[in-house]
Amino acid sequence: GLAGTVGDGLCRRGDGGRGRDRAVPGLAAAAFRFLSADFGGTEQAGVFRSKNDGRSWDELDGIARIAGSEGWYLPYSPRAGAARNAYVSGDRMLVAAEVAGLLRSDDGGGTWTCEAVAGDEDVHHVTGHPDDPDRLYVSLGTATLTQQEGQHGGIARSSDGGRTWEKLETDYT
Repeated sequence: GLAGTVGDGLCRRGDGGRGRDRAVPGLAAAAFRFLSADFGGTEQAGVFRSKNDGRSWDELDGIARIAGSEGWYLPYSPRAGAARNAYVSGDRMLVAAEVAGLLRSDDGGGTWTCEAVAGDEDVHHVTGHPDDPDRLYVSLGTATLTQQEGQHGGIARSSDGGRTWEKLETDYT
């Protein structure tokens, strides 16, 4: 099995489950925030893909070329931004990036954009409806300053594949 760590990169259980070996090929990140058999997300905001069950990895390096990515931040970490989860439907890849926005690729990870969702760059999770890939939902963290003012995150939805977003009314009382 695979285990993402904060500080030691990605580990792969070896020796029939008795030992651990670092799964290093293709990895240039030490802190993982999400992990599946196909994708891993990191601090600093990055995404890696494996096409062989985690034995080797390739960085989807177009994320680092997004204008303004040097300004992404985490209020609690020295690394810039965090890729928290991914939703993949065909060639469309959406990645929740804290505090950066929603990362989007429509060509399988070749090129990327990053945009705020309903005015919020603190995107914590993205998912889609199982029967309609254009119906998307995100959870928003809303930066600490806003939380101090009494607002705590929120949820937004899109019915057009993430081109426009509507923030839903939530009651946190």
